[in-house]
Amino acid sequence: MSPTSAPSEPLTRQACESCRRKKTKCTAERPSCSFCLRLNIPCVYLPRGSSPVNGVGKRTAMDAR
Repeated sequence: MSPTSAPSEPLTRQACESCRRKKTKCTAERPSCSFCLRLNIPCVYLPRGSSPVNGVGKRTAMDAR
């Protein structure tokens, strides 16, 4: 077996909201990524941790049933 090499790009980059919604690869360029620049739409980066952790939102929705 050949040893696995380290990834060429760090995986800690955060995608903008438009790329996250469209599930496209975000270039994470600031102030506007290439996807948003091409479509001439606002490029918004939300701070990390703003989304529910471990599906908490899903769990409460299912508890309401």
